[in-house]
Amino acid sequence: AVTLPRLLRHFGNACQAMAYAHSRGVLHRDLKPDHILLGPFGETLVVDWGLAMPICRKDGEPAAGSESIHLPPGYGSSLGKDGMVVGTVAYMSPEQARGEVSRMDRTSDVYALGAILYAILTGQAPFSGGDFATMLGRARRGEFVRPREVNREVSPALEAICLKAMSHDPENRYATAADMAEDLR
Repeated sequence: AVTLPRLLRHFGNACQAMAYAHSRGVLHRDLKPDHILLGPFGETLVVDWGLAMPICRKDGEPAAGSESIHLPPGYGSSLGKDGMVVGTVAYMSPEQARGEVSRMDRTSDVYALGAILYAILTGQAPFSGGDFATMLGRARRGEFVRPREVNREVSPALEAICLKAMSHDPENRYATAADMAEDLR
């Protein structure tokens, strides 16, 4: 049986996997529960890196560690330009939902990790129900029902971790996925 402690342990492993990817200069940009697999031997896999992109510094140059990144030939230049909204709206950060690709950094993936934690705690995505435009608008504004309002059984400590990761302001989120994993422990 998959218990909450076991799910949280795997989730912590996924946070560490993302911390590693970020240390290599890579953003996932489409983190969601379907992209975190639990293996038969206790392993945790983060999959589907099709929307991944290099983390860029504010001057537009690749971040440290990204020299080892090799994007696939023909990587769509439009996927890395401001104005393009790519990913799964139910789990995306406000800046991603607004198509502000140049503002995306590791905290954008941290937001998505918080949204996955939200789904673990509540059984639903933070942005669900309604049509695509409604969900996208709520994602852009970061408007979601607090986890404990959906499920009173959620511990205040886990809700606090979720809410910090999903802060509308990237400056108020965990700086790294490893920091989030540490709080989760």
